[in-house]
Amino acid sequence: MLITARGDTSITDSMAEFDLSVGENRILHFVTDSCGNKDSCIQRMSIVDEEEPIIVCFPTLNIALGTDSTRLVPRQFYRDISDNVTPDSLLDLRLGRNGIFSDELWLNCSDLDSGLMTVTLKAQDAAGNINYCDVDVELADVSPPVIVCPSDLSLGCATSLDSLPSPQVYDNCHANLSYQDDLSGLNNCGYGIVERTWTAIDGSGLTDACTQRIELLFTGQPSYSIPQDITIACGDDIRLGNTGEPIILNDCSELVYSYNDQVFTGGPDFVEIIRRSFEISDLCRPNFSEVLIQRISVEDNSTPSLNCNHFDFYYLDHDSCDIEVEISLGTADNCSTEFFFSHTADRGEIVDG
Repeated sequence: MLITARGDTSITDSMAEFDLSVGENRILHFVTDSCGNKDSCIQRMSIVDEEEPIIVCFPTLNIALGTDSTRLVPRQFYRDISDNVTPDSLLDLRLGRNGIFSDELWLNCSDLDSGLMTVTLKAQDAAGNINYCDVDVELADVSPPVIVCPSDLSLGCATSLDSLPSPQVYDNCHANLSYQDDLSGLNNCGYGIVERTWTAIDGSGLTDACTQRIELLFTGQPSYSIPQDITIACGDDIRLGNTGEPIILNDCSELVYSYNDQVFTGGPDFVEIIRRSFEISDLCRPNFSEVLIQRISVEDNSTPSLNCNHFDFYYLDHDSCDIEVEISLGTADNCSTEFFFSHTADRGEIVDG
């Protein structure tokens, strides 16, 4: 005899009532007549459980991500569960994603981008009857990053701020690090206080920030140089664009310069010599000033031009054989204003006239 179990299964006749368990049961029947004669027989009866467990699942489940991952177990997914035969504690419960089931499910940072996930709860009783229910799971990162700022620094004002040590950042997943400098504490000379705000932001938009104080101090001397001594030709442009300008590097300084020229008459080699004095001063340090000299030598390499009358007539008086002749010469030169003349004469024919 095959009987399907529907909860507690019992057999009742006019004389007896007793419970049967799932599986094969043996029932021994006895009979006795009024004369005391007896007989017996054995009846085999199988009880089959075909009822699946009943599960009442939560429709959605909000899960906060832990330090770096979160463990989920079946008990978190249902409100109530029962079976007609198998006790609740003996039901085989599994969690599954993508058709793979296990007695636990781990979610980590990579699941944050999955959005709403469907997790299936599987319940199986001792008879192998199975029921399923689906739960929408939303994983959220609720742990902001933690940032530990580097120590405050005191540096030379010419130090690059691009390669300073970064903060320590701790996050259960990953956080991006950035910084912004407040330069309002620096003067025009480039020293003072820089406040650097470091910010860490993770993939969920959670942030942490800290501020580092960087003091920039004046160190060393400003860097500058003047043009080298040069020689130019008479008539060349003596302005700075032609003779050279000072080279100034204004790290931690605000250098300015002025100049004046003294002109001296040259010797046999130069028409004149210009003594150019550059005065370098630092607006960041009112007591700083230095004078440097550039020597500009002007040489005259041009040939003077002499213009003569090619042929002049002079007439002797009848009373004298001597005559005084005045020679007028025109000259042209780029530089010189004084000229030295010498003359030689060739005697020609005396022309009567």
